[in-house]
Amino acid sequence: FFLILSLLDRTMPNVCLETEGAQVVIATSWDRKHPPETVIDGKDGTFWISSGMFPQELIVSFPVATRITSLETKSACIKGISIQKSSNQTPSGWSDLAKKELSHSEGQVQLEEYEITPSIVRHIRILVQSGHEIFVALYSITVDGTPLEENFTSGL
Repeated sequence: FFLILSLLDRTMPNVCLETEGAQVVIATSWDRKHPPETVIDGKDGTFWISSGMFPQELIVSFPVATRITSLETKSACIKGISIQKSSNQTPSGWSDLAKKELSHSEGQVQLEEYEITPSIVRHIRILVQSGHEIFVALYSITVDGTPLEENFTSGL
């Protein structure tokens, strides 16, 4: 009985971190002080900033196929956001995972949870469609999941 409770209480790790092998492979804007890799560095206070044009895109790749169960973003001034997934070896063949219109945070951090269907993915793409301001910031992407075996191919 206690084993079952401890399994239910256990949370999955955030697989969207550099320390877990995640990599930012594409970003449509880059700033020396706020590079795209900051969204997966696990540090508070770092962020990726847009160039002031829309849409903006950021692709994060996982080292192996990964079963994801939840997704959360921490941002500022984002209005329209879409999140897509790809289970291909290369970041291609995208399908929608979540889409939201975010409220203006008036200088506060936007912490958004997305209802997603558990999925097996290799890559996620964040598309910032619009902003409440000229520039937007993405502080972090939290993706709870479990990396699968490197040779895992069924279900992809």
